[in-house]
Amino acid sequence: MPRVLIYRSRLLPISETFIRQHYDSMSRYEPTFAALRELDELDIADTRRVVMSKGGKVPKMRIGLFKALGVGKAFVDAVAQTKPDLIHAHFAVDAADMLPVARRLGIPLVVTLHGYDVTFTDAAFKAMGPEGRIYLAKRARLFREASHFLPVSRFIAGQAAQAGAAPEKTTLHYLGIALDKFRPNYEARENVVLYVGRLVEKKGLNLLIEALERAGANEQGTTLRIIGDGPMRDTYLALAKAKLANVDYLGAQPHSRVVEELGKARVFCVPSVPSSNGDNEGLPISYMEASAAGVPVVSFAQGGILEAVKDGQTGLLAPTGDVDALAERLERLLLDPELGLRLGRAGRDHVEQVFDVRRQATHLEEIYDRILEG
Repeated sequence: MPRVLIYRSRLLPISETFIRQHYDSMSRYEPTFAALRELDELDIADTRRVVMSKGGKVPKMRIGLFKALGVGKAFVDAVAQTKPDLIHAHFAVDAADMLPVARRLGIPLVVTLHGYDVTFTDAAFKAMGPEGRIYLAKRARLFREASHFLPVSRFIAGQAAQAGAAPEKTTLHYLGIALDKFRPNYEARENVVLYVGRLVEKKGLNLLIEALERAGANEQGTTLRIIGDGPMRDTYLALAKAKLANVDYLGAQPHSRVVEELGKARVFCVPSVPSSNGDNEGLPISYMEASAAGVPVVSFAQGGILEAVKDGQTGLLAPTGDVDALAERLERLLLDPELGLRLGRAGRDHVEQVFDVRRQATHLEEIYDRILEG
């Protein structure tokens, strides 16, 4: 059985269940994780993995030397001992770390492009600190030397082309979700609008709060339930408290709790917008999961959202940044539960046809086959 090394510099943030699903969904390739740093967020105890630093404080100098110069003999040797046939890195910034490793081992480097890695401005990468500046220094080489790029949406494919990804080395590959984890509830649901996402500018929680107030959420007794954390938490929660009568803030939660809350909510809304640093939605997994749970999605018509949500069929999309239009769509769904049920059923059908992780894993392994044959 051929082997694939799945690389992410940090293993694994709580928001990256899709990378764990990448590992779990392999059937014809034997996967191993590789990372510089192991986090205590997602449970990966049952996986095969090679990690530069396990537990304790990560030695920044060692990681910095590896990122900048590819220096890290013990880590590279441990990777080599897994005898991978190819390396698959998630996010271009991480993929740049593995260029010297792939060259040393003489194997292909495949890169999944998710979003910020091809939408950030150069100023935004520089603001990341040493990691972002190292990536900028390596970016042209990455797009020249990596074997293949897998943008997660047509939108990201367009951004990747602008960043330097050659068309002949680019294949659209939608991420998949494990549909069997979601049991759509088409019975009566709670009067809840659910938000699941980081509390950052891109995700638009402030716009959702404003829209819910204009949609009459207070008069209708609608609750805004928020799952997630981030640097804008205090600002957004203060705004929610000032504008809305019913707010449940649950903080960051494990995926099982997200699935549970999707089974209760009447509407899912994460009204993402392009942020000032260029960050934008590549293919929002949470939207696909909402549809898998039979929950209608409300958001803005932009970025990869247009591929996750079919406007008027699986959800309702408003012009980007138009809070009044967003409020109108939320109000329609809050006042018409039957509309929500129709959209929710169609949403489930859509993800079964397009985003089933088993089908997408088969497609991915076929891409691996072609790369190795080439």
